[in-house]
Amino acid sequence: MQDKPCFVYVTADRQEDTDKIEEALLNEKLAACVSVIQGVQSSYWWNGTIEKAEEKLMMIATKEALVPEITQRVNELHSYEVPEVACVEIKNGNPNYIKWIMENTK
Repeated sequence: MQDKPCFVYVTADRQEDTDKIEEALLNEKLAACVSVIQGVQSSYWWNGTIEKAEEKLMMIATKEALVPEITQRVNELHSYEVPEVACVEIKNGNPNYIKWIMENTK
């Protein structure tokens, strides 16, 4: 079965978290690219109340088969008790970009 390209989304409120995760995923070839989007406003349920936070959104270009390893590394490096790790398959796009993702991950 051919592996599929995807984006993995991870949020964090601390720059230290995004820096550590970004560095680890790129160095370990778990990601071809990590884009960090600043100023995301998040509202969510936590411990029975609605919380609000300004977060950063990491958009990680990778292969679907690497999501379990990415999830493990995010859990190890993130300061959140339950970090967001969600994968969205890339169904269409620039064939050269998709090829680049596949060639630049393990």
